[in-house]
Amino acid sequence: MLVKELIQELQKFNPEQEMVFTCGIESGRSFDSCSDGDWDLEVEDLDEDEIEEQLIKETGYSNRDDMDEDEIKELEESIRDYKPRVVFNISGECTDYE
Repeated sequence: MLVKELIQELQKFNPEQEMVFTCGIESGRSFDSCSDGDWDLEVEDLDEDEIEEQLIKETGYSNRDDMDEDEIKELEESIRDYKPRVVFNISGECTDYE
């Protein structure tokens, strides 16, 4: 979702209306639920090494040495094309349902 899309969605609501944050994550046979959560908003500010580490993890490798030449070229291109994201995080107490 783009920030402008979030702004457009929020404009549909009364700014004086209370907002609560919830989150549910289904993983395998269990379901985690967070209610009455808190939130924070930040711009991801990663240096080149952190970007590389994140992208390598996303491919399932543990480091650059495990990748072949074509994968390294793709990795380097992805690092060059990387754009910081706005991160909207919801946190709170988690209840596990099995």
